[in-house]
Amino acid sequence: MPDTAGLDARLTPFSEKALAGMRVVVTGGTRGIGHGIAAFLGRHGAEVLLTGRSGTAAEEVAASFRSSGIESQGYELEVTSASSI
Repeated sequence: MPDTAGLDARLTPFSEKALAGMRVVVTGGTRGIGHGIAAFLGRHGAEVLLTGRSGTAAEEVAASFRSSGIESQGYELEVTSASSI
């Protein structure tokens, strides 16, 4: 997981668990910006449902989030394919 902890204090007025009780869906949450957004929201208390083109990769990221104390589930989703949605 990228180290973005220093950004939290500068970029958000959220308290540590401001999103507690909320469930968020992050498409493309297995890497890049989507991964960073998913981690940020999870650190602020949201349950993170993340998707990626690879279900295996999505579940691996979700498992790493869970090991860090973030409630998370990973799902396969190809947003350009109607049959995947």
